Formats: sequence, C-alpha cells, structure tokens
Amino acid sequence: MNTQPLALDGNSGLGVAIILGLILGFTLVKADFTWEKSCVRFFTLKSGRLIKIALMTVAFATVGFYFAARYGLVHINAVPTYLYSVILGGVLSGIGFAAAGIMPASAIASFGAGRLYLIWTLIGMFLAVPAKRIFEKIVAPPWNWGKAMPEPALAQEAFGLTNIVWIIAVGAVVVITIVQVLLPENEDKQ
Repeated sequence: MNTQPLALDGNSGLGVAIILGLILGFTLVKADFTWEKSCVRFFTLKSGRLIKIALMTVAFATVGFYFAARYGLVHINAVPTYLYSVILGGVLSGIGFAAAGIMPASAIASFGAGRLYLIWTLIGMFLAVPAKRIFEKIVAPPWNWGKAMPEPALAQEAFGLTNIVWIIAVGAVVVITIVQVLLPENEDKQ
C-alpha cells in the first residue's frame, strides 16, 4: 500500500506538500483558527463565522479531493476500520481538543505563527503516535471485533445524485445557510 497521499514522488512531492502546508497555515492564521479562544468558540457553536468557514472548507475539499482522486492526483490510502476503534478515536480526539483548547493543525500553524507556548501541545501530539502503537499491541484485538467497515471507493458517476460528494457539499451549504440565520456574525457581541 502506498502511504503517500499525493501522486508525486521525490522532490516534486515534497515541493507540493510544502506549498500546500504554507497555504493551509496561512489560511488558518487568516481565519483566526490559530487562537485557542477561536477554537473553543468554534466547538461551542458560538462563532458563526468560524463554523461557516469550516463548512465551506468541507464542501470545497470534498469536491476537490473527489476530482483529484478521480484524475489520479491523489491516492486513497484506506486501512481496515472498525466501528469501536472509530468511536474510541473520536472520544480521545475530543479529550485532546478539550485539554489543549486547539485543533492539531491549528496548533502547528499557531506555533509557526510564534505562539511558542504551544510546544507542549505539539509534544503531546508527537507522543500520541508511539502511545497509539503500544495501545494497539495491548488492546487491538477487542477493538477489531466485528466486520471491518467497507473500503472507500470513488463513485463512478461524477455528477449523479448517488454520488455522496454532492450530498456532503450541498448539505454543508444548507447548514451554512442555517448558521447564517441563527448565529451572529459579529464576534464581539458574545
């Protein structure tokens, strides 16, 4: 199995990854996702602006990834996934978000923007990888009970109603419209 998400190797793949990382970091800084307060406001549904940014990102990224995978620009690297391990991973991620007050990508961008106190969050993120490997050796068999979830596959019809990509994108736009009505735009009012 190829572990590289980009369909590029060597220096070209590294160059594209660096450029995409810079674009993501710049976007996170400009969208205020590099502040703990902003992330907390996002997760507590108190910032309509950040929720709309995140949902628009989901809509564009879903469609963009679909077409990039369809034309061979990215690889889909799926590993066997089990329901209980997904639930456990979600709970642990939520605990990590709550403890750090910031999302992993935002923590990296925030550290890059000069907030050096986030070094502890980054150390915790890096320690999570070996901790996961140790945990898998001890507890993996019970969490792999049951049938593995089906591997993802690209929809054959790009613009059909059965393509989940469009359901996700349209759903995100509908939720953006609801958020526009229900949540305030002005961050200072709260």
